[in-house]
Amino acid sequence: MRLVLTVHQFLPDYSAGTEILTFETAKELQKRGHDVVVWTGNPTKANSFIDQYIYQGIPVRRYNLNVTDTAALSNKVEVGYKNRQFAQTFGDFLKEYQPDIIHFFHLNGLSVDIIHSGWELGLPMVYTATDFWMICPTAQLRMPDNADCLGPDRHSVNCLRHIVANSQPQAVNNILNCLPNWVLTFICRGSRNNWWSERKYSPMIASLVSRKDYLRNALNQVDRVLVPTRFMNDILVSNGIRQNRILIQSFGINLGQKKALAKTLNMKLRIGFIGTLSEHKGVHVLLDAINYLDKCTPIEVKIYGEGKEFPEYFARLKGMAEKDPRVKFCGTFPNSEIGRIFSGLDVLVVPSLWYENTPLVIYSAQAERIPVIASNLPGIADVIEHERNGLFFDKGDARGLAAQIKRLINDRALLTQFSKQAKQPKTLCTYVDELEGIYKNILSERGKSK
Repeated sequence: MRLVLTVHQFLPDYSAGTEILTFETAKELQKRGHDVVVWTGNPTKANSFIDQYIYQGIPVRRYNLNVTDTAALSNKVEVGYKNRQFAQTFGDFLKEYQPDIIHFFHLNGLSVDIIHSGWELGLPMVYTATDFWMICPTAQLRMPDNADCLGPDRHSVNCLRHIVANSQPQAVNNILNCLPNWVLTFICRGSRNNWWSERKYSPMIASLVSRKDYLRNALNQVDRVLVPTRFMNDILVSNGIRQNRILIQSFGINLGQKKALAKTLNMKLRIGFIGTLSEHKGVHVLLDAINYLDKCTPIEVKIYGEGKEFPEYFARLKGMAEKDPRVKFCGTFPNSEIGRIFSGLDVLVVPSLWYENTPLVIYSAQAERIPVIASNLPGIADVIEHERNGLFFDKGDARGLAAQIKRLINDRALLTQFSKQAKQPKTLCTYVDELEGIYKNILSERGKSK
């Protein structure tokens, strides 16, 4: 089969979970004889609209966001999900390449208009939900005060409050906080209906309010929407995605790359965080928890992640750990090295402040029989069972996390117990077997066969 995979950003410059999942899926599909092309985006400055490269044998075409029409970029809300200029380019590629299946792993920055490009050409399409971006502009379903969110309200007033809090000066946010919801509802409705289109912020508010319907209609054009958890299924359905389009399919990981090394005994409890160093991942909660433990507590804390993606937050983390020799910032590592990394850890901490969507690092930890201490959130709870293969604490509760860490320090037998009861994840081969079956079913429904 000829297959096109899309992802918002890609290796080697970006290597979070979605990028790894897309790459390893592409590699396995290529290994099985399929013709695979990855389309991705680049949110940084570049000299060309589209460029191409090969990454470990995978042909990659990259759309460079910052060299597109500057008028469109003036509306930062809209350009993330609607870009007809790129959709036209992508549509021209589809006409030339004539893929059997388009599989979207992420669309942020690429725009959902490329779904329309595939639909107009009658091409079968699959979407894998690796986060909540199709529902939430920030992809996190989390308000600035860390309150949970289940999606945009009727007029996206909650989204407006969130975006303003994230992007505008405090003075603007203070004004907005003084306004009741009925006033903001009037502003949102007026912006959507172009009652005051000449006002500076009206186009961006209109784009924000229109986003929910625009993305819902696009996603309902896709043949299959694949979700890793029941919680994601329920969120999509409650926000207007047709249940008959959705399949629950957990992710798979490449166990063949993971070379587990013998663990050496250590007097200290070796704690690790692996992931994006951004505020919603909650690394500061882990550092706060460490500060609640006595300075002579026998622990080592290794934090793996790229500090350049969110430099202000990284500086905050460095400041929190500046005088604590127990904490080390270890940078990033190739995914093929994850077995070696886990051989130097006793427990993985996942202190997320958002719902998560079964992060791949938890699967990897379980494959290496590493217990997990995590925020008690739905996506994580699909893999980790409290008191069986890990421990939970309440989201954002640093004292609660400190208490769970102390339990493992005082009861090393509990570590052994959790390790023996680790839930072994689905392999990448099984995952791709399932994808091939889904692709073939879609083609069969359309009267095609491969």
